[in-house]
Amino acid sequence: MKQHLTFYTELDEFIIINISGIDAESFLHRQFTQDIFSLSNDSATISGYCQHNGKVITTNILWKEFNDKQNLININCLIKKDIAQLFIKRLELFKLKSKVKIHIDPKEPIGITISEENITYIEKKYSLELPKERLQISNNKLGTWIVAPSSINKRWWLIPKEYFYLEFIKNNKNIFKSNEFSFRDIWKYFDFINQIPFIGIQNSNLFLAHSLNLDLIGAISFNKGCYPGQEIIARMHYRKTIKYRMKLGSLNLIDKNNLSTNEIIGKDIFYINIENPCGRVIDYLYINNKLFLLLEIKTNYDTIHKDIYINNIKINLIA
Repeated sequence: MKQHLTFYTELDEFIIINISGIDAESFLHRQFTQDIFSLSNDSATISGYCQHNGKVITTNILWKEFNDKQNLININCLIKKDIAQLFIKRLELFKLKSKVKIHIDPKEPIGITISEENITYIEKKYSLELPKERLQISNNKLGTWIVAPSSINKRWWLIPKEYFYLEFIKNNKNIFKSNEFSFRDIWKYFDFINQIPFIGIQNSNLFLAHSLNLDLIGAISFNKGCYPGQEIIARMHYRKTIKYRMKLGSLNLIDKNNLSTNEIIGKDIFYINIENPCGRVIDYLYINNKLFLLLEIKTNYDTIHKDIYINNIKINLIA
């Protein structure tokens, strides 16, 4: 994968849901794995939304805004678009007498990656300072910038102010070069290598929070009260009974013909010559002539010393 990339991509698989009202914080605090009260205005958080059995319905990015006009706090939720309506219906079901309003924000999220040298150029040109720390937030004339986790290139979720970002891109064509391949796929690859599992309709209700490493990426608060699935998640955490973890693997593209992408999510993986599965596929991505797989895999995989296969095709574990 190329480093020092500068590109933007429309994240059309995602949508922003806004929850507002005087009870917004207390209501959502009882719903998410994350501590909503501890959210500040200058940083976002990764969170999960679970069933009572501890399985994850969806994952999301949450951040807080203060509405000066209405003197209210708004909570924004970046979520996979295909599960948004189910998520909203479920929140409405549990809302009861809580004074909150839930609606879809018309602003469409953008993914932006900028190389180090180009960051300096842009900050000078526009007299602004981009946030640099993981999940840090900054608001400027282009919109809301949220630092996306990254170990290679600096990248941001940008929630644009109207279409100002298009003018920004247009005026910096020397930096944001034309596509050599799908930047949307590169963005998703960066999510994969940084252990960010976005759960949508295809992989909803299949995996426990620990199987998605939500505790390892700071998406679970163990210092808060009850929320759906909290009892199971806390028990696994404190009793150390975690059976599966998330890992990234890959296959050569030439082998993918033996796999149907319509069936690959949730598909079992196996140790060689062992009949019982050792895990499942969480998500997948084709890029650079490879099939990348986010895997749920048994925690003892590194002591078994056996190769892992899917449809008799060897999986190379990356991280």
